[in-house]
Amino acid sequence: MSTPKNFDVTQVPLDNKNLIEASAGTGKTYSVAIMVLRLILEKEIRINQILMVTFTKAAVAELEERIRRFVRLAQRYAHKEAIGDDSIKKIVDSVAQEKGMEFVQDKLKSAVINLDETAVLTIHSFCQQTLTEFAFETNQLFNAEMLSDLNPVLEEATQKFWRENITGMDKNLLSNMLNHGLSIASIMDVVKNHMDGKLFYLFDSDKNYDLIENEEKVLEELEAASNILEHSKDILLSNIEDEREELKRICEGHGSAKKTYLSLINDSASFCKQLKKHLKDGTDYPKKIFPEIVRLQEIVNESEEIVNNIAVNSLQNLYKFALQKIIPDVERKKTQFNQMTFDDVITKLYFALNRENTNQAKQKLQQDLIRQLQWKYKAVFIDEFQDTDALQYAIFQKAFENNTILFFIGDPKQSIYAWRKADIETYFEARRNVDRQYSMQTNYRSSKNLVDALNHFFLPEVGFDTFYYETDSENGEESAIEYIPVSTPKGSTKGEMHYGGEAVVPVSVYTDQNKGNIRVQVVKQISDLLNNPEYTIKGRRIKPSDIGILVRSNAEANDIKASLSRVNIPAVTVTDSKVVQSLEAHEMVYILDAILNHSRAKVNRVLTTSFINWTPDEILRLDEDVIIERFRNYLLKWQQSGIYAALTDFIHGFQIQQNLLSAHTENGERIITNLYHLMEVLYRTENRQHFGPAELLDWLKINRNKPESSDDEMIQRVESDEDAVRIVTIHSSKGLEYNIVIAPSLDFAPRSKAQDKDKIIGIRNADGQYISIKRSEADDEMERLYNVQSEQENRRLLYVALTRAVYKCFVYRNTHYKSSSLKTFLDAINLEESQGLIEEIPALENTPKAYRPEKESEQFPLKAKNFQLAHRNWTRTSYSSLAADMEYIKRENYTLKEDEYDDFVFRELTKGAKTGNFIHHIFETIDFADSERWEFAIERAIGRFVPDKKEAYPEKIETFLKQVLQTEITAGKEKFKLSDIPHTELLHEMEFDFPMELFSIKSLEKLIENGVTVKNPEDFPQQIEGIMTGFVDLFFRHNGKFYVLDWKTNYLGPSLEDYNQEAVSQAMTDNNYHLQYLIYSYAVKLYLEHRLGDSFDYERDFGGAIYLFVRGMRNGQNTGIYFSKPSVEQMGLMKEAFGS
Repeated sequence: MSTPKNFDVTQVPLDNKNLIEASAGTGKTYSVAIMVLRLILEKEIRINQILMVTFTKAAVAELEERIRRFVRLAQRYAHKEAIGDDSIKKIVDSVAQEKGMEFVQDKLKSAVINLDETAVLTIHSFCQQTLTEFAFETNQLFNAEMLSDLNPVLEEATQKFWRENITGMDKNLLSNMLNHGLSIASIMDVVKNHMDGKLFYLFDSDKNYDLIENEEKVLEELEAASNILEHSKDILLSNIEDEREELKRICEGHGSAKKTYLSLINDSASFCKQLKKHLKDGTDYPKKIFPEIVRLQEIVNESEEIVNNIAVNSLQNLYKFALQKIIPDVERKKTQFNQMTFDDVITKLYFALNRENTNQAKQKLQQDLIRQLQWKYKAVFIDEFQDTDALQYAIFQKAFENNTILFFIGDPKQSIYAWRKADIETYFEARRNVDRQYSMQTNYRSSKNLVDALNHFFLPEVGFDTFYYETDSENGEESAIEYIPVSTPKGSTKGEMHYGGEAVVPVSVYTDQNKGNIRVQVVKQISDLLNNPEYTIKGRRIKPSDIGILVRSNAEANDIKASLSRVNIPAVTVTDSKVVQSLEAHEMVYILDAILNHSRAKVNRVLTTSFINWTPDEILRLDEDVIIERFRNYLLKWQQSGIYAALTDFIHGFQIQQNLLSAHTENGERIITNLYHLMEVLYRTENRQHFGPAELLDWLKINRNKPESSDDEMIQRVESDEDAVRIVTIHSSKGLEYNIVIAPSLDFAPRSKAQDKDKIIGIRNADGQYISIKRSEADDEMERLYNVQSEQENRRLLYVALTRAVYKCFVYRNTHYKSSSLKTFLDAINLEESQGLIEEIPALENTPKAYRPEKESEQFPLKAKNFQLAHRNWTRTSYSSLAADMEYIKRENYTLKEDEYDDFVFRELTKGAKTGNFIHHIFETIDFADSERWEFAIERAIGRFVPDKKEAYPEKIETFLKQVLQTEITAGKEKFKLSDIPHTELLHEMEFDFPMELFSIKSLEKLIENGVTVKNPEDFPQQIEGIMTGFVDLFFRHNGKFYVLDWKTNYLGPSLEDYNQEAVSQAMTDNNYHLQYLIYSYAVKLYLEHRLGDSFDYERDFGGAIYLFVRGMRNGQNTGIYFSKPSVEQMGLMKEAFGS
C-alpha cells in the first residue's frame, strides 16, 4: 500500500482526485471548512459551486455552521479585526499578498451574501435534488412523493402474497415450514434485505420460480418421511416404556446416568430430548449403557433430518418465489403513486449516470447530465466516505471524474455501519484510483498521555495486525487497514485528568469472569469518580456529564441506567432504537385499544401500565361507571379533535406527567419522553395517512412488530439535557466525545454457528456482492468469510469506542470468554513496557455511595440579551403575570393552642405550593357528593405528593374534605353545600384564552373608579396586548346558575379569627384576587355567550365568584369564604379594557 502524504490544510493542492484519511479526533470538519475558504479565495470558486456531501443531518448542520463561521471570521480579519484562528489568517494574508486585500474583501463579501446558497447535503438530498432539477435528463416524473419508510408498502405486498399463495398450501408442508421460521415477518426480512443490497443467496432474477419446486415429488417425499418419523418415534417411546424398570436399574448403577436420566425415566419425551442432546454434543456413555435406545433415537434423528431438509429446501425456494413476486409488486405500487424511497433516489441517479445506452439520444442526455453537474459544482467533498457503498461511489466517480476538484474524506478504521450498507471495499477501490492520498494524524481531541496510551493499545508491537487483514491478504495491501500512530499538536493545552494532584493512568483495565460483577464495578467506579474530590479535570471535580458509557445494545443501556438510578446518579440514554419498538409503544396499544373499545378489562390493563401504575387494590375501588365514562369521553375527543387532543386529556386526567416526574418514579423522564414522542408520531401518521381511530390503532400494532423503520423521526430522543452520565451504543457514539469513557462490553466474543443457527447473516463474497443467508445454511467458505469480516468490524468498533475519550478510558474484560477481540489486544500488551499508560486495576470493594451534586458556591446570574419586538407590549398574559410584581404579604407565625383539627390545618398541613398542589389534586379527583369513595383518591394523592404521610394523613384529610365540602356557602341569595352538587355539574381546571386588543393602566383606573379593589395599580404594565390565558379551579352549575370557584390554601394565621370576613377580604386585597376573579368571571361570560348565545343572560344566569380559604372553613360557620358577583357595569368595563 502506498504511503499517504501528511496532510496540511493550508498547503494541500486543490486539484484532481484526492483521498484524505482522517483518524479519530483529527479535525476533519475543521479541515473541510478551511479548504472551502481556500477554494473561494485561491480558486475564485463561488460558495454555491462547492458541493459538500455527508451522511447525517447532524453532520450537515455542523459543517454548514463551521463554513459560515469561517467565512465571516475571514471577512472580519480582512477588514483588520482581530481573530484567533491562525489558519484563516494565513490563508487571507497569502491571497492578499498575491492579489491584494481589496480582492480578498470582494470575494468574502460575495461569499457572505451567498451563504444561504451553501451546498451542504446528505447523500439522499443530493440525489433527490439532482433528479428533481434534471428531471428530463434523468427521465424522472415531477413531484414524486418521498417515502421515508418503505415498510407499509412492503407489508401490504407481502400480505397480498401470503393470501394468494401461502394460505392454500399443503397443510403438512406448511406446518413444517412454519416450524422453521416461515412468517409474514420472515418474508419481509428476506425481501427488504435483498432490496437493500444484501442479496438472497442463489436467487437469480432471470429465473422463474414456482411456489414449490417439483411439488408432487416434494409432497410425496414429505409424506413418506413424516410417516417413517412418526413410526420411529412410536417404536422408541414404546421401547422406553417397556424397558422402564431395566433402564431404572441401569441408571442407578451409573453415576452420570443416575444424575441425568433417572428422574426422566417416567417422562419418555424428556428422556428422548436429553438423549438427543447428548448424541449431538458427543457424550459417549449413553451408547454404552443403553445401546438399543440410542440406536432407535438415531433412527428418529435421521428421519427428522430428512423432514427438516425437505422443509428447509422448500422454504428457500419459497423465499425466491416471494422475491420474484413481491419486488415487482412493490415497484408497481411506487410507480402507480409516483413514490420514491431514499434508496430509490440513489439507484435512479446511479442508472441515469452509468447505464450503458446504445440509443444516441439517451447517450446525449447522459452526457448532458454529467456536463451540467460539472458546470454546477467546481469542487466536491464527500465526507464520511468510509460509510459509502458501491452505487454512491459510482455516482460521484462518473459525475465528477473530470473537470472537478474532488476530495474523498473518511477513516476506514471507523467503518462500522455494514448493516446500513457501508462497504469498506468501496473505500479501498477509491483509494486505488485517486491521484493523491493524505493522512491526518494530529489528534486535537484527546490528552497527550491518552493518545500515547491508545497508540500502544492498538499497536502493541511492530507488525501487529491491528484490524485483522493478514488473513485476507489475497486482496493485496491496497485492501487493508493499517494503524498509523497519531500525535498531539505542539503546545497542546488539553491537560490531563488527575487524582490527588497526579496525572492518572489514561487506560485502566478491569477483568472479571462474571457479567454481573462487571456491572457492579461500573457503578462503583462512576460513584467513586463523582463522590471522590481527589479526581479532577482542569482543577474541577468530575461531573456526571463528563462520563460516557459505551454499550452494545439498548437493553444493556437500560440495565446500566437502572443500576445508576439506585445510587442517585443521573443518566440519560442515547441510542438508535425506534420509539415504536419501545415498551411505551407496547403500552400505547393498550391505551388506544381501551379508548376505542373501553371495556372494564381493557381499561384495567391501561391502569397497570408504567404510565399510571395503579395497584390491583386501587383499581378494585374504582367506580366502574365513572372510569368507563372517562374513556368514552377520550374517544369522543379523538373523533372530534384527533389523537393528540385525546391523549393530552388522558395525560391530564390521570396526572401522568406529575406522577412520572416525581422523585419516587424510576425512569420517569424516559417514559414521559417516549410518551410525547409517540403522541407526535401518531398525530403525524393520523394526518398523513388520513387514518380514523381503528386504522391508527392497527397501524401502531403492525409497526410494533415490523422490521426496523428507516425513518429518523422514529429514533428515541434523549430524555433530558441535565448534567447526566450519557449511556450510548457504540454505533451511536461515532463523532461524539466524552472526557471519561466507561466501556463494559468490548469483548466482542465470537459466537458459534450453533448459537446463531437461525440468524440471517450478511457476507461480502469474493465477487464483491453482499449476500444474506441463514447462518446454519452457510457453507464452509461463507462461514470463513463471515468470521473474518465479523472480527474485522469488531476491531473497528473497539477503535471507535476507545477514541471517544478525551482524558481517560475504563475498559472491562470478561474472562469468561476464552477468545475475543479485546483479549487479542490485551494479550499482546506488555503492561510493564507500557510506561504507565495502561494499567490493570483491582475490584473496588466499597459500596457505591449515593451521588449528591455539589452545590455551586457562587452563582452568577446570566442576563439575556434584550431582543425587542416591534410591538413590545404584545404578549401572552395571565393573571399571574399581571400580578407577578405585586408585593407578597407574609403573615406572622403565631404560636397558640388549638384543638386537634386546628392543629392539623394550621400547623401540620405545611405551607407552600406543594400543599396547594396536593389539595387541588384531591378536589379535582373526588366526587363531592360521594364521601364513601374518597378513600382511594386520598391514598393516591398522599402517595404522589406526600408519601411520608401515608400513616398520618388519611383520616385527617377526610375530615378536612368534609369540613370544606359540607360547609354551607352563601352566594348572594343562594345557599348550598358543594357536597350537594353532582360531579356531572362540575368542570375542574377550566382553561381559557381570549384576545386583548390593548389593556392599559387607564383601563385599570376605570375599574377602580367603579369599585374594584386593585392594590398597587402603579406596578402593573402601562399597556399590554396579546392573549389573556388562565385556568379556573372549578366552574360549576347549581340551580341554573354558573359559578367560578378558587381553592386557596393560603396560611392567614393560626386561629379561626384569622379567617373571618374581615381577614379574608384583606387577603383578597393583599393578593389582588379581586382582579383575578374579575378576569375569571369575564372569561366565563365570554364562554357562556359563545355556547348559549342569546339565551344567556349575565345578570340572571351567572351566580358569581367564590374564593374558599380552606384552612379556615368550618361546618356551621362562614369563616374562610369570600363571595362576590361583578356587576354588569364592571363586565362592560372589562370588555372595554380588553377590547374582546
